[in-house]
Amino acid sequence: MYTRDAAPVALTPNQRIANPWSPEATARLDRDLVSNSRVDHFEVGSIYYTLAPGFGPASIVSVSVRSMAETRALQLFLARVTLIVLILIVELLLVALAAQRYLVEPLEKLAFSVADWRRHGTFQPDLPKSLPLEIRQMERAFSRATRRLDRHEARLQRAAKQQDLLIKEIHHRVKNNLQIVASLLNLQANRIKLPEAREEFHLVRDRVRSLATLHRHLYPEGGLSALDVRAFLEELSSQIFTANNRINRGRISLSLNVESTPITPDQAVPLSLIVTEVVTNALRYAFPSERTGSVCISLKRCDDSAVLIISDDGIGLANATREDKEKREGIGLQLVRGFARQLGATLEISSDDGTEYRLAFPVQTLRRPIA
Repeated sequence: MYTRDAAPVALTPNQRIANPWSPEATARLDRDLVSNSRVDHFEVGSIYYTLAPGFGPASIVSVSVRSMAETRALQLFLARVTLIVLILIVELLLVALAAQRYLVEPLEKLAFSVADWRRHGTFQPDLPKSLPLEIRQMERAFSRATRRLDRHEARLQRAAKQQDLLIKEIHHRVKNNLQIVASLLNLQANRIKLPEAREEFHLVRDRVRSLATLHRHLYPEGGLSALDVRAFLEELSSQIFTANNRINRGRISLSLNVESTPITPDQAVPLSLIVTEVVTNALRYAFPSERTGSVCISLKRCDDSAVLIISDDGIGLANATREDKEKREGIGLQLVRGFARQLGATLEISSDDGTEYRLAFPVQTLRRPIA
C-alpha cells in the first residue's frame, strides 16, 4: 500500500521493500496521486512499478524486479531474433547476387548481343556456361532465330540485286528499242519520195525520239529518278530544232524559262509529246517565207498547279494560209488536246501576234520511292 504522506506498507508478510524508494519512483507516484491518476506503470533502473487503485486514499503499487533467468531468457530471445534477421538479410543478399549473376546479367548480354547483331550482323552473346536451363534455351532460340533472319535477309538481298539487274536490263532495252524505231522511221522516211508521206514519217520519228529522251532522263542507270524538267526540256527542244534544221536554217531562236517543278512519270509522257507537237508545228508553219522569229517555252509553279506556255511570234493561225492552217489544226492539234486531257490540264490557244498554247495542270508527287 502506498499513500503520499506515509511510508509504503507491504501487503504480503514475506515482502521486503527497500525504504526509502528511489527518488525518481517516489516523485512519479506523487505526481500521479496529485493529478488523481490512479493507474500508471513505469520502470526505474531494473525495477518495474505498477500503480493501481486501492482502498480510500491508499493506492496499490506492484514492484517487481527481473530475475536472472528472465534476463537471460530475454537476452537469448533478442539474440535469436537478431540472428534470424541477419540470416534473412544474408539470404536476401545471396538471392539478389544469384539473380544478378544468373538472370539479370545473361539477359542483359542477350539484349546487347541482339543490338550488336542488328548493327553488325553477328550474334555472339558470350554467356557463361553455368546458367539456368531456361536462359540457355533462350540463348539457343535467339541463335536459331538470328541465323534464320540472316539467311532470309541474304535471300532478299540477292533477289533485290537480281531485280535491279532485271530493271536495268529492261530500261536499257526499252531505250535502245526506241532509238532503233526512231532510226528505222528516219531511214524509211528518206526512202519515200512523196513529201507529205515523208513529213508524216518525220513527225512520228520526232515523237519516238521525244519518248526516248524522256526515258533516258527518267531512268538513269536503270533506276527511277526525279525528272529534271529544265534539263529535259532543253535537250528535247534542242533535239526538235536539230531535226528541223533544214526547215528553219537558224532563222528561229529558242527561249526557255523553266522553274523547278515536280513532274511525275505519268505526267512527263504527255508533257513531252505536247512540247514536241507544238514546237514542231511552230517550226514548220509559223515562220514561212524565210521569216525570222523565236519560240518560247515557259513552265512555272503556281501553288498546287503548274502552267506550261509555248508561244511563238510567227504569223499566227489567223494569218496562215488555208493549207498551213489545215495542217496546224489537223492531227497535231488533236494529239495536243488528247495529251492535255491525259495530263488533266486546261488548254487555251490564242493566235494574236503569233500563237500561244497555255496549259495549267495539277502538280503531283511521286508515288514510288526514288532509287
